[in-house]
Amino acid sequence: MAEFQQAVAALLKTEAGFVDDRADHGGVTNFGISATRFPELTIAELTKARAIELYRVNFWNPLYDQLPDQALANKLLEITVHMAHDAARPFYAGRMKGIELVQRACRALGDRVITIDGLFGPQTLQAVKLERPAALLAAIRVEQSRHYLALADKDETQRKFLRGWLRRAVA
Repeated sequence: MAEFQQAVAALLKTEAGFVDDRADHGGVTNFGISATRFPELTIAELTKARAIELYRVNFWNPLYDQLPDQALANKLLEITVHMAHDAARPFYAGRMKGIELVQRACRALGDRVITIDGLFGPQTLQAVKLERPAALLAAIRVEQSRHYLALADKDETQRKFLRGWLRRAVA
């Protein structure tokens, strides 16, 4: 079964440090936590320990504990954090673009029943468990790459982030 500590450790390899790039629609971030999502925080003063707690409470869906593969859990946490979602907290309780991509990946692998709604509930958990983890990870990476390419195509100010996004997608 998947473990949050391993997933957050993998995430923090790419989400480390304070970043203030005006072109980034995510806004000011520290350890991947953005001022846009957490306006009540002073992002520049955020500690790593506090960021980890925010990830656990707001992004780690308790159903991820039941995932059969740690690499898959790591990817789900990453896309839950990095991609758009509803404003309601915890964020995993609402619609998430990253989970929509997981559902699309399941559909690409042959699951014609799965609902593509961006919600990670029992149906999506079951669909994920039925797939071979390596095949599902590959399909998620394809969907994630397509998403990033579409973002860069739609808004040329975001093209400067494309190389990093694609590296993230295939990691």
